[in-house]
Amino acid sequence: MATPSLSINPAFLILQARSVVVSPYSRVAYLLAALTLFAPLIEGGTTHFPVFVMRTVLFLSCLAWILSSRKDGSMALQWNTVSPWILSFLTLAAVSVMWTPYKHAAVQWVVTSAMYAIFFQLAYQGVKSFRDVRILVIIILATGALQAALGILQYGIFDEYRAHGTFFNPNFFASYQAGIVVLTGSLLCFSGDRDISNGKRAALWALLIVSVVAFVLARSRGALLALVPVLFFIALMRFRRRAIPFLLCGLLAVIIIPNPIKARSLEVASQDHFAYTRLDIWKNAMARIADQPWGSGLGMYKYVSFKSRFPIEGELARYGRRAESAHNEYLQIASELGLAGLFIVLTGAVLWVKEVKHVCVDQARSARCAIMIGLAGIVSAILIHALVDSVFHEPALVLLLILAAAMVLAMGRMRCSEDPAQPQLVIGYTRCRALISGLILSILLVLTVQPATAWYAFEQGNNALSSGDLRTSVRWYAVAIKIEPWNASYHNALASSEIALFQQSKDPDWIVDAIEEMKMCSTLNALDGRYPYRLGTLYQLLAETADTSQERSARRLAEATDSFRQAVIRDPYFPPSRVALGKIQRLEGELRQARTSFSEALALEPNYLPARALRIQVDMELGDSTLARHEYREMLTIAERWRGKATTALEMQFLDVDWDQLKRLVQS
Repeated sequence: MATPSLSINPAFLILQARSVVVSPYSRVAYLLAALTLFAPLIEGGTTHFPVFVMRTVLFLSCLAWILSSRKDGSMALQWNTVSPWILSFLTLAAVSVMWTPYKHAAVQWVVTSAMYAIFFQLAYQGVKSFRDVRILVIIILATGALQAALGILQYGIFDEYRAHGTFFNPNFFASYQAGIVVLTGSLLCFSGDRDISNGKRAALWALLIVSVVAFVLARSRGALLALVPVLFFIALMRFRRRAIPFLLCGLLAVIIIPNPIKARSLEVASQDHFAYTRLDIWKNAMARIADQPWGSGLGMYKYVSFKSRFPIEGELARYGRRAESAHNEYLQIASELGLAGLFIVLTGAVLWVKEVKHVCVDQARSARCAIMIGLAGIVSAILIHALVDSVFHEPALVLLLILAAAMVLAMGRMRCSEDPAQPQLVIGYTRCRALISGLILSILLVLTVQPATAWYAFEQGNNALSSGDLRTSVRWYAVAIKIEPWNASYHNALASSEIALFQQSKDPDWIVDAIEEMKMCSTLNALDGRYPYRLGTLYQLLAETADTSQERSARRLAEATDSFRQAVIRDPYFPPSRVALGKIQRLEGELRQARTSFSEALALEPNYLPARALRIQVDMELGDSTLARHEYREMLTIAERWRGKATTALEMQFLDVDWDQLKRLVQS
């Protein structure tokens, strides 16, 4: 099967172009350069459109290679020591879909992994000459320069707190700039005087300064942690022991001299308790790995987080924030794909390092040496940053990592080009094999086009909703669901519009339709605790409609109770689910059970004042006014402590009570 890795006939890559000046192999370099330049330009490559473009280009290129292999009678892949491990990882990712609770997210990650595997093989096999390498290095540096200039403008002119370029996350921007700093520094350190002119050296110094400034303005502690050891290593390689005093002075200056990174570290320490919970997140991730050593499924980390939250002391909502990523990509891989997935990734990385060491061992100062060390430094910086941040979730960074890693291996292959026995995987061309490969690629293309078109319909629905046209939003959300029926978020959006239509028209049929959509959400994603909670509120709302008989109302309340209990199971740290359950129990006269539900909510979130207000009401109904007054005084203390400090909608909800009504009840 030829899907996970790619050998390409470059003549098919750029519209069958024929050029006397440009060699066919350079066309592959230009395609790689275009993808590298494109990836970070549109919100860091995180939106549907750029991902769609990148996937489509790579999958169509692979399909063209399969068709072109018919002339040769075989499909030959140039192989290296890392290739089998990439294929193994892709196979494991595809197989993991079978036990993944939410199939849609897992399938999209498999498609993304296939895109990365094809990009690696394209870069390794398509880069044929040092000229190709130089083209790609220039594009990487140019992209970094554009991003750095934009980041500096954002900070200096538009008063952004952190520079981020076109990346939505400043940490990702800083990681990209760290790669540019490493590559530029390597070119300056290891290029011989004959390899680089004074003008080019001056341009590199200018780029280095601009990139360092942009890096600092991004205020990323994790990227700094990744950049420092790589720069230390490069400086020691070039200047040996002479570099140590200068390196130590530079590090001391970063610590002592006021700068944006230091300022942010001090501000975050006092303002954002969640930012300093990395150790808790990592402990939590390791606990998940111990509980499920085979993995929870690709892309499932943020959904498993509903059941594995941990308290953040000092916050109004102690369990209000859950870790949607492990902030350590290796722990996240082990959590999602098990220890086998982590073993594959680490083994591939070790083999790549050995290959790089073998290639660089006898390199003298030259342009080739400078580029090779710089590209290896980019890979090292991103891999180190992955220890403390979710850099593998940014396509632009992953593509930069893959391109740099593959180019180093390709340069090693070119160094041994006089050896005719190049490692290859030759697959005999048959119609059956070509059909199977083409079918797999066609499926990947469908899974690429499908989410992009569904997202377009979804966005149209959002636009209609924001303009107040609820019926049009319902139609667009329905179109999105028809295109991609297994995406739970589209069903949830449709249910929200239908509820808005009910509030507008008071027609209970809209609630019935919304209930069906929310049932589908809960079925598609069996880990998300929000869907059964919302389903319970819909059942409760339907039970309260004017034209509902007493028997139907009781049945709807029973269904609401079941939904709230399911919500508590899926997300045991979300207090509104327990409070909603207690409200129904109180309505049905089960006062002590209701008080227990409210107390369970408060055991998790003692600052959740609505639960305390309800417990006061139950205490008064049970005749325990002394306990109710004590609870009321406790509420006043909590409200005073957090007065003016609630900033998010969730925190506002924690303090939202009717104080006048409560005061009258306690004083009665």
